[in-house]
Amino acid sequence: MKKKNFSIKKKFLEFFQYEKHFLMNGSPIFAKNDPSLLFTNAGMNQFKDFFLGKKKSNYKNIATVQNCIRIGGKHNDLEQVGYTSFHHTFFEMLGNFSFGGYFKEQAIEYAWKFLTHKDWLSIEKNRFFITVYYKDFESYKIWRKKIKIPKERILKIGPSSGKSHQLDNFWQMEEFGLCGPCSEIFYEFGEDKKEKKNFFQDCKNNKYVEVWNLVFIQFNKDSSGSLINLKQNSVDTGMGLERMSAVLENVNSSYKTRLFLFLIESASKSINCFNKECSSLKIIADHIRSCIFLIHYGIYPGNEGRNYIVRRLIRRAVIHGTILGAKKPFFYRMVDYFSKIYKKKEEINFIKFNKKKITEVIRLEEEQFFCNLQFGINILKNKIENSKKGFLDGKEVFTLYDTYGIPIEITKDFCQEKHIAIDYKGFKKEMELQKNRSRQDFFDKRKVQRLFLEDCKTDFIGYKNYKCNSQVLKIFSTNNNEVDKIAEGEEGILVLNKTTFFGSSGGQVGDSGTISKKNSLFEVENTEISGSSILHYGKLILGNIFHKDKVICRIDTEKRKKSSINHTSTHILHTILKKNLDEKISQKGSYINENYLSFDFSYSKSIDFIQLQKIEKEFNKIIWKNFSVEENFSKNKNINTVEDLENKKSRKISIGKFSNEFCCGTHIKNTREIGFFHILYCKNIGKEVKRIKAVTYKKSIKIVQKKMLVLQSIQNLFFTDYKKVFNKISFLEKKNISYKELILKIKKKLKEREKIFLQKKIYYIRKISIIVAQISSLDTKFLKDITIDLLKSQKKIIAVLYFTKKNRLFFSSIVKGVQNKDINSTKILKFLKKLTYGKGGGNKNISFGSGFFKDSDNLQEKIVHFINYNVNK
Repeated sequence: MKKKNFSIKKKFLEFFQYEKHFLMNGSPIFAKNDPSLLFTNAGMNQFKDFFLGKKKSNYKNIATVQNCIRIGGKHNDLEQVGYTSFHHTFFEMLGNFSFGGYFKEQAIEYAWKFLTHKDWLSIEKNRFFITVYYKDFESYKIWRKKIKIPKERILKIGPSSGKSHQLDNFWQMEEFGLCGPCSEIFYEFGEDKKEKKNFFQDCKNNKYVEVWNLVFIQFNKDSSGSLINLKQNSVDTGMGLERMSAVLENVNSSYKTRLFLFLIESASKSINCFNKECSSLKIIADHIRSCIFLIHYGIYPGNEGRNYIVRRLIRRAVIHGTILGAKKPFFYRMVDYFSKIYKKKEEINFIKFNKKKITEVIRLEEEQFFCNLQFGINILKNKIENSKKGFLDGKEVFTLYDTYGIPIEITKDFCQEKHIAIDYKGFKKEMELQKNRSRQDFFDKRKVQRLFLEDCKTDFIGYKNYKCNSQVLKIFSTNNNEVDKIAEGEEGILVLNKTTFFGSSGGQVGDSGTISKKNSLFEVENTEISGSSILHYGKLILGNIFHKDKVICRIDTEKRKKSSINHTSTHILHTILKKNLDEKISQKGSYINENYLSFDFSYSKSIDFIQLQKIEKEFNKIIWKNFSVEENFSKNKNINTVEDLENKKSRKISIGKFSNEFCCGTHIKNTREIGFFHILYCKNIGKEVKRIKAVTYKKSIKIVQKKMLVLQSIQNLFFTDYKKVFNKISFLEKKNISYKELILKIKKKLKEREKIFLQKKIYYIRKISIIVAQISSLDTKFLKDITIDLLKSQKKIIAVLYFTKKNRLFFSSIVKGVQNKDINSTKILKFLKKLTYGKGGGNKNISFGSGFFKDSDNLQEKIVHFINYNVNK
C-alpha cells in the first residue's frame, strides 16, 4: 500500500475535479493582504473573506494544495518539531472548500470515498476512528447511519472528555466571530483494532494519527458567547500530505517516511552522528525544507518579521548540529541532498534553477553564525571563569541565548564542567517576558483585523472624486468596541457606506482629511482597509457624530497629490531598473507617502553612484516627455489566486507605452506632474535585496538646493569651484593617510623605548617580576597596548603602569602567574580607585582606570608599598 507523495497530491486533485470542484493554486507562502498572518498556515487563509461573507467567489466548491509554514502566531509548531512524530515547520495541506455549495453530509462522503474507495487511496475501512463535537448530533448520525461506522469507533468530544479536548472539535477563527463544529478522521497503526479505552493516550503514543479535519462553519459567536446561525454554511477541510504519506508507507511517524529518512541520513553523514533517532537530526531535516521554500519565495535571513524566521531556522539547525558535534558548517550542503529527492519532479522544479542561489544564502548565514556562536561560547567561558557566587544569573543565560544564539543545553554543559549552577527560574522568567512582548507586538499588528465587520461594505469612489456624501455604518472606540456615537475630543474609527478616502494598500499610506456634518468635524488621521470595509481613524474636533448620521467626506488633496506622484514614480522606477540593470528584477516591497518613496527589489550585484545617476537621468527624461497615465480594466482570463476569483476585472495603470502594471493605488494624470526625481540612497536591506529611497516634486527640489548650498560652502572653504572640489578633498585625504602612517611609526618607536625603560624598572620578590612605573604615554590606547604586550611577554608578573594628562591620572594593573589570594588585578584596582578617587574595571588578570593624584612620586611609593606588603603576606 505504498504510494509516493506526489501521487497523493495528484489523486487528491483528480478526485475533487471528478467531483466538480474548481482546482485552484495555493496562495503564496506569506499572505500579502493579511497583516494578521506572518505566514500562510492553512489552506483556508486565502478564503477568509469568503467564509466571512464579505466577498463572493465565482465558484462555490474549490480544492487546493497549499504550502504552509507554522512558526509564530496562533499556530506555532517550532518547539514541537523533532520531539513529536508529526509536527513540522513546513508542510503541504490538501483541502476542499465549499461556500454555500454543500455541507456536512457531502463533505463527510467525499472524505470517506477518497480514503477508502478502491479507485482512490483504498485504505482499509476498519483502520479509521472518528471524533465529533459532542453537540453535533447531525455529523454523528451521518457517520453512523450513512457511512456505517461502528459506534465504538466514534468518539464524542466534550466536557466529559476533558476541557482541553472539547475545544479540539470546535473550531473558531478568533475569540469571537466565525466558528463551528468539526469532525476529525484518525488512522490507527498496528494490528489491534478493538475498542480503545484511552483514545487520547493512544494518540500520544502514536497509535492513532489525525489525517483529515472537516470543519463545518455555521455560527457567528458574539461578544456574549451566543452562537448565531450564519446565512451561508461553509466547509473547510485540511489533510496533511506528510501524515498521509506516513499512513500509506505504514510508518507511525512522518520522520520515518522515505523523504525524511533520506534527509536524516544525509544530515547524520555531514555531522558524523549515527544516532538517527535523535531529535536534533529530525530538526535539521525539517528546517532545511522550510528554509529552501522560504528563500525560494524571496524571504532571506534578516532581523525583522519573516526574514528573522529564516535566520532563526538556520541558526536553530546549526545549534543542533553543534550539539551533535559539528565542527564546521554543514547545513548549506543539505540543499544538494534535498534537490536529489526532487530531481525529476515538476512540482518542485524551482530547486533546479535556484539551487545555487539558495545554497549560497544559507552558506553565508551559516558561516557568519558559526563565528558568532564561537564568540558567544568564549563570552560564556569568561562569565563562568569570573562567576563569584558559583552560579550564572538567569538574565546572563538569557542574553547568551537571545543575543549570541547559545542554547541553554550548551550553557548547561559548560557550567556542569566547572561546577557552576544555573539560575533556571530567572532564565524562564526572561523567556516568558520575551514571549509576552512578541505576543503583544503580534496582537497590536492585528487589531484592525479583530474588528468583525460582517455586512459592512464601504464603496471606494475616490480615484476621481475628492469629496462625497456618505453615511456612518459603524463607530468603534479606540479599544475596538462598537459604540453608537463619538463625542467631541474622543478618538475613534468610523466606517462609512462610501468614501473618497484611499485605504492603505499596495505600499501606499492611507488618506487624511475630514468627515463632517453640520456643527461636527471628525479629523481623519489615517485610513486602513479591513476586508470589504474602509476604516477611518481620527479624532472628533467638534460636536458629535452618531451611528447612521449623514456626513460629507473631504480628503487632504495636497497629501493625495504627493502620494499619487510617488506611487506613479515607483512604477517608472521599476521599469527603468529592469531596463538598466536586469530584466529579472522583481519588486520585494514598497512604501509610499507624501514625503518620499522607497522601493525594494531583488538584485545581487552592487550598484555604484554612476549607475544611480544614469537611472535618475533616465527617470527625469520620462517626466519631460509628459507621458499620460491611464487606468484600464481588463477581464481575468487566468484564475490562479483568490483575488482572481473575487475580481471579474483587474485595474492596470499604463504610463504611455513605457510601463503597464496591475495596481490598486492612486496615480497622477501625466508624468510632468512629478516635476523632478532625485535618489537619496540605494542600500542593501537583506541578502540580494536592495532599497532605493527617492523624493519627487517640490521635496526633491528643496533637497537638491540644500545639497547645492553645502557644495557652495565647501567651494568657499577651499577657494575653488565645484569641478575642483573633489580633487581638493582627495588630496587632503591622501595627506591625512600619510600623517596617520607617520603617527603609527612614532608610536611604534615610543613603544619600543618604553619596553626598554620598563625592563630596567623590574625588581623581584619570590621570583615574581614587579614593575611600578610612570610611562610617557600619548593616550589610553597606548597604555592599553603596552599593558597587554607586558602581560603576554611575562610568565610571573605584577605591574602597575600610569601616566598623567591634563591633571588626570590614567592607570593599568596586571597580575599573572601569582599563586597568592591576597593580590590580584581587581584588588590593586580597588586600591588605586580609593587612592585617586577614580573609577575603572577589569578582571583578576588585567584592569584599567582613571582618577586624580597631584604627587606622582608619592603615588609610586604608595603602590610599591601596597604590592610588597601583599606579596610578602
